[in-house]
Amino acid sequence: MSSVFSEPDVNDITAVRLKGIEVNVDALLRLLHSCDPLLCKDKQCCCQAYEVCFTEEEMERAVGLMPQCRTFAPHLAEGEYFESPFEETEDGLLALDAQEDGACAFAYRDEAGVMWCAMHSAALSLGLSPWEVKAQVCMLWPLALSEGERPVLGIQEGIEDFPCNQLLSKPLPALHSGVADCILRAFGRDFLCALQAHIATLL
Repeated sequence: MSSVFSEPDVNDITAVRLKGIEVNVDALLRLLHSCDPLLCKDKQCCCQAYEVCFTEEEMERAVGLMPQCRTFAPHLAEGEYFESPFEETEDGLLALDAQEDGACAFAYRDEAGVMWCAMHSAALSLGLSPWEVKAQVCMLWPLALSEGERPVLGIQEGIEDFPCNQLLSKPLPALHSGVADCILRAFGRDFLCALQAHIATLL
């Protein structure tokens, strides 16, 4: 996913650097997020709106799940051979092919028209945590981490177009639970606790 969001102001006391990542705290505190695929039924969802890029390690995990993913998303296979949904980008990442409707190669709709992730479904069917197998960009959305020597954790462009997100005019006193969950999945509990401790000092 390409990440487009405002950089934190160096004079902004809410900005903080944690484990080499600049966190745009003010932006995160203005976001309410609650993922519910049913809200996107028969509508465009996040799986259709962005280019999704995997690292090589993430790609290897995805390939290992391909047989299970195929049971949920048959378009991932052609005859006896699995298609490769990955294409290498100039910066060394692996971009996922998109379907005709723009959806990620691993996306599929059920009979009711609700869109789901085949990797997520496959992991659950195997008794695994989906967050152990999915790409970081998917775990983070609607947040995003920019690239470069000084990566910035902020908010993905265009998230207000989706019913699971709401942007507030004023920051909350603490991270919304949905935002905290995204950070926990992608960076772990120590990172989240350090960020929450910083936010507490602002009060």
